Amino acid sequence: MENDSIREAFERKKSRSRVLSIAGALTLLVFLFFVLSAVYGDWQTVRETSKAREALSQYYLEKKAFPVFAGSLTGQDPVNQELLKKKLLSRPIANSGGEKEFYYFSEGPYFIIEYCLTTGFLKGGKRGCGNRLTVTP
Repeated sequence: MENDSIREAFERKKSRSRVLSIAGALTLLVFLFFVLSAVYGDWQTVRETSKAREALSQYYLEKKAFPVFAGSLTGQDPVNQELLKKKLLSRPIANSGGEKEFYYFSEGPYFIIEYCLTTGFLKGGKRGCGNRLTVTP
């Protein structure tokens, strides 16, 4: 009899351990999903700025100046419209809302694109706004 109660207590403890292990594994998976989603979003932001740099460099080769503009890149802004018209971009570089904002500034001989990142995991980027891509010919 006593062995049966010890065995039952052991089985209950073993069952609780399994439940806690499964709950811990699921919590870890959800956490990793959110972290990797944020890092992927940052990677896309950095990729967008690289595309903008390439398109604007090509524009500079043709015009010997960058588009003059100061403001947010919305997709309807003069910078995007000019690059799309010249077929230097296949789709606009635009804010997606939230912290994924691109701000462009140029007076002709150089340009600056400022952008925000959700994490600080990417090399050369920092969490928050104030990340900057500056290009001069």
